Amino acid sequence: MNPAVRTVLTVTANPALDETYAVPALVPGSSHRVPPPAVRAGGKGMNVARVAHQLGARTLAVATSGGSSGARYREDLEHAGIPHHLVPVAAPTRRSMAFVDESAGITSIFNETGSPLDGGEWQDLSVHIGQLLPRAGVLVGYQALINWERTEREFVQAVIEVNVVPQREKGFDAIAQRIMQYDEVKSLYLMSGAYDLMVLCEARTLKELASFVHSRLSTIEGVTGTSTHFMLKTYKYGGMIFDGGRSDRRQAVMP
Repeated sequence: MNPAVRTVLTVTANPALDETYAVPALVPGSSHRVPPPAVRAGGKGMNVARVAHQLGARTLAVATSGGSSGARYREDLEHAGIPHHLVPVAAPTRRSMAFVDESAGITSIFNETGSPLDGGEWQDLSVHIGQLLPRAGVLVGYQALINWERTEREFVQAVIEVNVVPQREKGFDAIAQRIMQYDEVKSLYLMSGAYDLMVLCEARTLKELASFVHSRLSTIEGVTGTSTHFMLKTYKYGGMIFDGGRSDRRQAVMP
């Protein structure tokens, strides 16, 4: 393998031990005798690592592992020859069970949700990723999308259009470097069109977010103007549709 080719590093924080059962016919409410399932290590990131490894790419799969299911997860990776680094956790690795109805040609899948990592386990995972990143040319991770409107978490999000004066020999990069240091800033983009930078921000309250804009963001040297748009509702994000059928929250105002 060419030594100049760098590693494809995949991260699977919530892996699954995939178990596939095949039955001649799946009859709801009935008892079925089945042979032992086909078992393999799964999860979005791990699936990428498996395919990349089969295609001859240099890979390193990072995942969590716990309990007896985690031990079987490790065994499959070793059997498949997939280079891996497993971070031990307390909770058992979740299972994903597929039931194949051979006569109908359909598959029913039951996915366990998995247990959340605690603070120490997230820290261990982050440390290991940080140590391995210098070896990587490509990082592949799977991020869960959360519908925050169905949780008790209270926060405010906004899209802020920012106009700036680019600095000599540094362009927009120097100002962008300053803006991205703030914890309130979740994403930052250089844009074409009527404004220069688009900032996605988040804070606990409307007051905190407004304070960030007028006391810190707008006072950065080189920032000439801002326009703030508060997010009222998420219809689609990351390719996923969120509550697309619910009604508009804005209050109707008659002229």
